[in-house]
Amino acid sequence: MDAVTGGRLRQLGRFLRLPSIGVTLAVVLLGVVSGSDQTSAARIGVMLTVGVLFHVGVYVLNDIVDVDLDRTDPRRAGAPLMAGTVSTPVAYGVVVLCLLVAFVLPAATVNATTFICLIAATAGLAVYDVFGKRFPFPPLTDLAQGAGWGFLLLAGCAANGPINAAAVLLSCSIAAYVMVVTGIPAGLRDLPNDARHGARTTALMFVRAQEMPAELPRPYVAYGLAVNGISVTTGVAGMAILPGRTEVGIAIAVLGQLVSMAALWRGTWYYRPDQAGARLGLLYVLLPWSSLLVAAFTRYGVWPALLAAVFPLLPWLGSRIVQSILAGSSEWTGAGDPDAG
Repeated sequence: MDAVTGGRLRQLGRFLRLPSIGVTLAVVLLGVVSGSDQTSAARIGVMLTVGVLFHVGVYVLNDIVDVDLDRTDPRRAGAPLMAGTVSTPVAYGVVVLCLLVAFVLPAATVNATTFICLIAATAGLAVYDVFGKRFPFPPLTDLAQGAGWGFLLLAGCAANGPINAAAVLLSCSIAAYVMVVTGIPAGLRDLPNDARHGARTTALMFVRAQEMPAELPRPYVAYGLAVNGISVTTGVAGMAILPGRTEVGIAIAVLGQLVSMAALWRGTWYYRPDQAGARLGLLYVLLPWSSLLVAAFTRYGVWPALLAAVFPLLPWLGSRIVQSILAGSSEWTGAGDPDAG
C-alpha cells in the first residue's frame, strides 16, 4: 500500500471514528451475552453490524454538531469534516443512512424490543450531541449520553432473549461509566479549548479555569468517585447474576472494577496534567468495560475470553491519543479518546 492510499484510509477511519469502535462493539456484545447463556453466531453477527452502523451514525453526528468548536482545536482541525475534506451534507447523509439501516436491520431480523432500545439509545446520544457543551447543567447531558449507551446494551440483550435484571444492572454500570469519562477524562482533555469558546462542561462547572489546573477541586473528585461507585457496584452485581456466570468471571469483573476505581482515585486525587496522568486516565477509559466483557465470555472458555480481551482493544491502536501516550508525546494531556466526544 502506498503512502497516499494509506493516508486516505487513515482519514476515512478518522471520519468514521473507527479507532473508538471497540467500546461500542463491546457494549453490544455484553448485552447479547447477558440476554442468555445460549446464542448464535448469526445473531451476534447481526448485532455487531448494528453496532458498527450505530457507532458511525452517532459519532459523525457529534462531529457535525461540534464542527465549529472542533475547528478551533489544533488537535482536531485536521480531521476530514473539520478540514472540509468531507462536506457537512455528505456527513449528514452518512448519519441518516447508517442509523436508518441500524434501525431496520433488527426490526426485520430480530424483534421489536431491540428496535425500541436502539431508538432510545440514539435519542440519548442525540440529546448529548445537540445539547452537550451548551446545557446549563452539564451532568444532565452526560447522563443522557450514558443512558444512550445503557440502552444500546439493552438492545443487545433484547436480541438474544428477554431483558433481565443482569442486563439492567450492567446497563446502569455502563451509563455511570460514560458519565465519568465524559465529565472527567474527556472534559479535562478539552478544558482549555472549551473554556476559551464558552462551552459548558462538567469539568468547567467544577474547575472554573482557563487552562489545565495544577490540581482538581475536591468536590469534582468526589463527584467522579461517587458516580463511578455506582458503575462499580452495578457492574459487579450484574455479573453476579449473569446467566451462565462463572466464578472466574466474577473474580475478573471485581478485580477490573476495583483497579479502575483505584486508577480514577489516584488520577484525580493526585492529579497531574502530564503523561503519568494520561496513562492513568487511559487505563480508566479502557478497563471497566473490557473487564466486564472478558468476565462474561469466560463461560465459553479460555480462548473466547482472550479474544474478547483483545478484539475490542485493537482499534484503539489507531487512536491518536493512544499513539501519543505510547510515544510519550504531550499533544494530548488528560485522558479520553480524541475520536470520541
